[in-house]
Amino acid sequence: MDLENMKNMLMTVDDPAMRLEILMDFGRILDPVPDGAECHEIVGCASFVQICRKENNFFGVADSGLVRGIVAVIL
Repeated sequence: MDLENMKNMLMTVDDPAMRLEILMDFGRILDPVPDGAECHEIVGCASFVQICRKENNFFGVADSGLVRGIVAVIL
């Protein structure tokens, strides 16, 4: 899913709680980090977060559903 689709989905909902649910759903569709990817932990976040790269592709890992959703939007 691309950023424009994510933005459109979030803009169609007025309820803040439902927006958070949608954001967490974005995190559920993150691709798994492939073997051999170079990962770096994001320091300063209360959750465990890693951004990983393999070749020219980026991946993300987080231990919080909400943070995974934010990572999905960033990626």
